[in-house]
Amino acid sequence: ERDGIEIFELIRQLFPSQRALLVSGHAPNDRVQAAMERGLGWLAKPYTMESLAETVAKALEASLPESK
Repeated sequence: ERDGIEIFELIRQLFPSQRALLVSGHAPNDRVQAAMERGLGWLAKPYTMESLAETVAKALEASLPESK
């Protein structure tokens, strides 16, 4: 059985610039931390609309090209 991180890694092979959020009811572990370091956002359940909006905004901001 594959977890969300493994599925996302498969998606990223096809679409390298794809962004995503991990949503879990469990505390982050080393695997989640490693995924976050590779550009995945993480959101703990239960979450509020405000925390979802903030996490999505951060994911979108991280995907924008740097302006010079």
